[in-house]
Amino acid sequence: MEYKINNKPIEELGLIAGRQSNSNIAIAGCWDMPSRIGKVFHDWQDENGVEPYLRADEIFFGGRDISLYCWLSQGDRGNFIGTVQSLYDYIDTLQGSVFPLSSEFGTWNVQLIEASSVSYLNQGYGNIELKFRQPVVEMTGTVPATASSGVGIDNFSFAQLGITKMLTKDQANRPASKQWETTAYGVERIGPVRRNMREFTIDFFLDHPSYNSFKSCINNLQYLFSRPNARTLRLDDNTTREFFVKDGFKVTNVRVTPNRVTAFLSLAVAEIRMLENWNKLTDSTNLILVDKHGQPLTELLKGF
Repeated sequence: MEYKINNKPIEELGLIAGRQSNSNIAIAGCWDMPSRIGKVFHDWQDENGVEPYLRADEIFFGGRDISLYCWLSQGDRGNFIGTVQSLYDYIDTLQGSVFPLSSEFGTWNVQLIEASSVSYLNQGYGNIELKFRQPVVEMTGTVPATASSGVGIDNFSFAQLGITKMLTKDQANRPASKQWETTAYGVERIGPVRRNMREFTIDFFLDHPSYNSFKSCINNLQYLFSRPNARTLRLDDNTTREFFVKDGFKVTNVRVTPNRVTAFLSLAVAEIRMLENWNKLTDSTNLILVDKHGQPLTELLKGF
């Protein structure tokens, strides 16, 4: 599997592609969704929760970190040190601009931000992890053409989105408290205590028959979570929640074979509120009003 830094094969730099932890490939981070930047929400101290900024002109994303784990095999310690220094000299020529980091998995325009400490083992063997920063991440994709009912996001089932839910963590916790800052003399001031927004994590498993299918799934998820307006999450605990994604997601444990690609995806959820049926438009028999595709009219109105 060939990797190139600024169009130069890493073998010409004395490097050999290694394996990331719990993976069978050398690269990691290039499938993560970056976090939002700028002001993401406003925290009104006298109200529960926060006011998220979800208009298209309010949503901006930062970059993401990409790492490349490599081995060195130079015969003896002297050659090993010489190769490392030559690598550093080459890295210095790349500073101040972006350059392509490429492999059969894709090409990313990056800056090299640092090289981790070199671990020298014995007889000219050692390893190094190169850390890059991709400042601009394109998030284009599509959403499923038809909606479904039940567990999922925005009336798309997890299966439609190409993911399998494994574990939801901290979704039942009470959000952290926020309290007005007050000054009092001689007594301890008592003031109203409001709730902050609830944040929790959902872990997913990805299992795809090809790398193209896996990459398409990642692109579509990034597109879905970067769109304006709130998302709606239905969990198997019979709760429905409005949420947005401010910290992106992380993709780890990527394993690639010719006929299968698997990975774990950890999504950080920022909950706006938990919905109840009285938050939705219903008819006289208390049935939720939906369109012909089964999508609640309340959610359709969020787009206007």
